[in-house]
Amino acid sequence: MPPASTTVISGEYLGTTTDPVGGAQPAATTFAQHGNAVGGTLIIGAGPTSTPESIALTISGSALSGSGTATFNGTVCTFAITATYTNNQISGTYVPVGGCAGRSGTISLTQQCANPAASVARRAQGVVPSC
Repeated sequence: MPPASTTVISGEYLGTTTDPVGGAQPAATTFAQHGNAVGGTLIIGAGPTSTPESIALTISGSALSGSGTATFNGTVCTFAITATYTNNQISGTYVPVGGCAGRSGTISLTQQCANPAASVARRAQGVVPSC
């Protein structure tokens, strides 16, 4: 039996994160992928007050799970992340597991372009343009 194919999600994304502390914030990232491992830096907010969050995820089918780490107001926060990739969109939730209590929220990202080195099949289908 051949191995199950891995969904390729590498590329650039724009969207929002929303939680009770920060409210709705613009978000942007470029995800790189190797096999089922996905990672990148999510930039939350805009301008000089933006916050980078390091993200490490695993993809299985369309399900994403993993963690993120960011520093907000001098506090290092670690989040558990669960999300789904469907129709070039990532939608999910994040919950603090270290620091930043009460900062649970949602994330919604739309893929702007695909990484040309990892998503040749998807580009050929015209799903998203190459980066």
